[in-house]
Amino acid sequence: MQNPGFRKPHILPFMFLLLLFSSSVYVSGLNPRKKVTQYTLTTWQAKDGLPQETITAVTQTSDGAMWIGAPSGLIRFDGTRFRKIPFPKNTTPGDHYVTGLLADTDNGLWATTRNALFHIQDNVFHRWGTEAGLPAGGALGLAALGDHSLALATEQGVIRFDPATGKIQPLDIIGANASSALTVARGRGARVWAGTMRGLLQLQVAGKKEPTIQYFHRGEIVNAILEDSENRLWIGTSHGLRVVRKGQPYRLPGLNQLKDLWTRCMIEDHDHNIWIGTRGNGAFRFHNGILNRFSTAEGLPDDLVRQIFEDRNGSLWFVTAGGLARLRDGAVTSWTVREGLPVPFIWSVYEDPKGQLWVGTSGGGVIRLDNGTPHLPSFSDPGLIGVEIRAFLTDRSGNLWIGTSGNGLARANNQEVAWYRWDKPIGRNVVYCLLQDRRDRLWIGTGNGLACSDQGKVRTWYLRADSSQPVVIRSLTEDSDGRIWVGTTTGLYWIIDKKLMPVPGTEKLAKSRVHCIFQDTDGIFWLATDAGLGRYEKGQLNIINSTQGLPNQMLYWILPDEKGHLWISSDLGILRISRKELEQLHRGKISGIEVLVIGRIDGMPSTECNSGHPAGTKLSNGSFCFPTTNGVAMVDPVRVQAIERPPPVNIDEILIDGKVAASIPGRTPPTFKIPSKARRIEIRYGAVSLVGAEKLSFRYRLEGFDPDWVNVGKAREAFFTTLPPGLLHFTVTARHGTGTWTAPAAEIVLKVLPAFHQTPLFYFLILSGLIFFGWGIFRARTARLRSKERQLRKIVAQRTEKLNATNAELASANTLLEQLAIQDALTELANRRKFNELLASECRRCFRGQRMLALLFIDIDHFKKFNDCYGHLAGDRCLHAVAQVIASHARRPADLAARYGGEEFVLLLPETDASSAAEIAKSVRSSVEALGIPHAESPTTPTVTVSIGWTCLTPKENTDPETVISAADRLLYEAKKTRNTVIGQ
Repeated sequence: MQNPGFRKPHILPFMFLLLLFSSSVYVSGLNPRKKVTQYTLTTWQAKDGLPQETITAVTQTSDGAMWIGAPSGLIRFDGTRFRKIPFPKNTTPGDHYVTGLLADTDNGLWATTRNALFHIQDNVFHRWGTEAGLPAGGALGLAALGDHSLALATEQGVIRFDPATGKIQPLDIIGANASSALTVARGRGARVWAGTMRGLLQLQVAGKKEPTIQYFHRGEIVNAILEDSENRLWIGTSHGLRVVRKGQPYRLPGLNQLKDLWTRCMIEDHDHNIWIGTRGNGAFRFHNGILNRFSTAEGLPDDLVRQIFEDRNGSLWFVTAGGLARLRDGAVTSWTVREGLPVPFIWSVYEDPKGQLWVGTSGGGVIRLDNGTPHLPSFSDPGLIGVEIRAFLTDRSGNLWIGTSGNGLARANNQEVAWYRWDKPIGRNVVYCLLQDRRDRLWIGTGNGLACSDQGKVRTWYLRADSSQPVVIRSLTEDSDGRIWVGTTTGLYWIIDKKLMPVPGTEKLAKSRVHCIFQDTDGIFWLATDAGLGRYEKGQLNIINSTQGLPNQMLYWILPDEKGHLWISSDLGILRISRKELEQLHRGKISGIEVLVIGRIDGMPSTECNSGHPAGTKLSNGSFCFPTTNGVAMVDPVRVQAIERPPPVNIDEILIDGKVAASIPGRTPPTFKIPSKARRIEIRYGAVSLVGAEKLSFRYRLEGFDPDWVNVGKAREAFFTTLPPGLLHFTVTARHGTGTWTAPAAEIVLKVLPAFHQTPLFYFLILSGLIFFGWGIFRARTARLRSKERQLRKIVAQRTEKLNATNAELASANTLLEQLAIQDALTELANRRKFNELLASECRRCFRGQRMLALLFIDIDHFKKFNDCYGHLAGDRCLHAVAQVIASHARRPADLAARYGGEEFVLLLPETDASSAAEIAKSVRSSVEALGIPHAESPTTPTVTVSIGWTCLTPKENTDPETVISAADRLLYEAKKTRNTVIGQ
């Protein structure tokens, strides 16, 4: 019978078709024109947080979360963390061994196990076992039927389960002659296919009528069944793969490789590729007669593939005996040696006017990428092999010019190659860049000067006017006025009187290489240099570097898009920067920029780009191509924009003083009560984001306590201490990369209950007592005024003394409350609010007295790994121990040790010079190390250590406390590069 309180779920065949079209997420599937190695592969094993590597099934619920079945139970994955979902306490280990999963449209989940059938929704489990008619041994798999019922594969055949009534009825022969069903699949129309130990079983299920049963391929063990979009029936057996069409064997070219392999599972993806999982030979993709293998050699965790599942983003998930894998069509498509390039190191990429993509390699010659396939060009010459191909240019006559590192300049036309070389002086046969100006002159940038060729002959060599040293030319461009701009290893130059003269106002670049010069439509010049991103306008140069938010200062090439962004290649990947933000930064409206970084998680073969000419090219299809140290990377801006759409945020748990007070499975209650004695409130939140989860960031605010948004980056918990009584509105939002924040946000109302001394009743009682007390005094005074004046004075004095004592107690209570408001409950140090107040006060005081002020910024090394390894309670003990060490160094009354946030601490030392600050910082570092707190996950030392950045200055009248904090924080950032280090100034 149906379990009490069970709500009938909606089970639709092919239900994810609805999700694909209703979801706001960009869906495209896996491009069949790509090789399997060009997809972005992500794997999860125990080292990545997967609770169990041996997994059995996977599916996706309507909230976007992935559910994973394992022998030990259920696991939920939101794109960032795995969460094991416990079964009810009254279940057995056989109930926990998950054999199959199926999601319904109400965010519910069906799970078959070795003992039972479960439906899970909002952490509520409903179970049907042998007592409900399920055959012993549970079920091995399940499929949704068109009448909202389920077909289950069991050891005693196929059965049908009706969730509305809880009724179980056989669809196959049940009993001693039953064939053990291994798998079940929904076919077209009313057909249900079942794979058994005796062959393939077809069941024709039509409404309430008895099913029609028919056996095919008797004697074979059928493990997998697929009826594809072309009405072909794929049958996976223990002895290979069969394909049937219209009841007859159907031969498909390219499948011979699967002839004798044990087939475990099959799926047809969004782009009609057929994916086949095998037992011991990995997975295969079949498309247009071509079979591609995906195995451990390509990164699959294990070659035993139990299930292949396509999520609603078009990604494929592979359930293996050694972990979980996902293939997705990332924002970047790469070409490496695996895709046919002769060498990995690429210097330059260039799309010519005919749409041909040329690749300049390091030692492997010139390569042409034709429809994504590397080919040798029609021309060949030994001079192009074994050298670096640094530059490309197609002139207006259709000749392809090729700059090399040592062999000079080559001109290719059809199958002919002509060479131009200059043996003296040394360096001129190294050609770094090429330019054809509007007068058809060819400009050649070499390792020793700039050449200008007119009508096939070099007429002039240009050298620096300000030095006799050789000048290395790295970039060239012609501006809108016809002037030639020259980027060198020693700055930016113009040509004046046949000499290279520094561009006025660019003295900052005198020691920097200028790799790219780009003039935008507003006439502003953007420079990719070793020192950061240069902006040059009307004689003024501004350098944007790490202090303004640039993640890396080694930049190589700049390409604009139609959306107002600059795409810049660098040593840390490809950077996307908003032109609007750059202009706001230039005008002083903002202090920093937000940069989207495209890296390995997006599919880049290497994050280190290269500096050829061009070192980037915009393709006719709107994509951008860049050379890297491990192949060619092509970025699709459309896919980048798609993954930036913000995911919905959910609030998961509320913890009070370290204990779970509320677990919120997807539905947030309107109000949650916080007891008055609560000292530490933790709110855990998250967002289901399977694509780009690594770039997900959060912000929250608690209205009624702090109206401002708090940007917390990737942190998925908010901590509060000693909240004031009343209604507080907690709101959290998320975004991908530099995209928009989620709307609507996840919200919850916290009702903080007041302590007794904070209630109106308390104040009423106090007031009533005072009134009654005064009335008593008045009565006593009037009764004894004449006869007992002296005694009355004594009584008044006593009463007054009591009143003063009461006031003193109230004052003491208020003092305690004030102390709690400025103290961190866990570490017993001052909190950030107290620190900010005292820092501002000390800046003013030290300015008036012209005395020095020192600030130490302290961060516990690898603290997240410590928490992950030892747990939050051990993390709290570690924080308290480190805090006590820091507090012991605040020896003077004016010194202040405070917890800045998380694992960060500050030590404020007024009237302390630089040498004293350095000694104190070293003492703090060594004292923490001397604690000897074990830290097995630390790559630095086996014990807990800290990194410290300190700064010392004499404040000025306009010194902003944030400037002092930023200075120390910047030095802390440098210290954290090596860890267990003190850096200051």
